[in-house]
Amino acid sequence: MTGKKTFLPVLWVKQLPFKGFDRTVDGKLIKNYRASKKDCSPCALKESCTPKSLFKRIFTTAYKDYYYRAYERQLTRRGKRMKQVRQSTVEPVFGSLVHY
Repeated sequence: MTGKKTFLPVLWVKQLPFKGFDRTVDGKLIKNYRASKKDCSPCALKESCTPKSLFKRIFTTAYKDYYYRAYERQLTRRGKRMKQVRQSTVEPVFGSLVHY
């Protein structure tokens, strides 16, 4: 096998609509996105995308916006400086406590 990656052409694009909130087994809030059966059945990629299900389902955390906001904040000059200070003062203490 060569190092080339092969990509399938996009035959059909359909957005998965938001279907509501749910909770995981450990109680964390998640968002459900799901296509309908009639959307998935004519698709040529159905067998590779959802071989055992009738439709495509995606779960994501309900706090995704907050994660992205925190990540963007870390990329700023002030965020990088705050991270350096934390790594030099707080994190070594927690690291040494783990060994006791």
